[in-house]
Amino acid sequence: MAQPFDAGKAELTSEPLALAEQVDYSPKVATQGQFSSSQNGILAYASNAGGSLQLTWFDRSGKSDGMVGSPGLLNELRISPDSNTVVSDRLDPETGFYNLWLYDLARGTTSRFTFEAQSSDRNPIWSPQATASL
Repeated sequence: MAQPFDAGKAELTSEPLALAEQVDYSPKVATQGQFSSSQNGILAYASNAGGSLQLTWFDRSGKSDGMVGSPGLLNELRISPDSNTVVSDRLDPETGFYNLWLYDLARGTTSRFTFEAQSSDRNPIWSPQATASL
């Protein structure tokens, strides 16, 4: 949900608006939603699909604006500080462990970032300097 707010007057300026439905959450922490937003207003979230997920962009009216990568068992995702890349942990069905994948939004490419075969790499976090080295 979102609701416009006038910070100067410390008051809401109109009615709330539903931005997304069935936003997934962490089963270990029921109050931790599976979403991320950027400084310039981009919102990414995982929908509670009960299986394979597809990263999908939506415009501000809720209309699908394209898909990112291929469907898979994704858990956490984060948009980079410059809004050009999304990182997600993705289950490798061959090993049964999660690895990190990068989705370059400008180029439309996907690349595997970690290659753990004995343990999972999960819960990615961007540092402010991270995108300068990609």
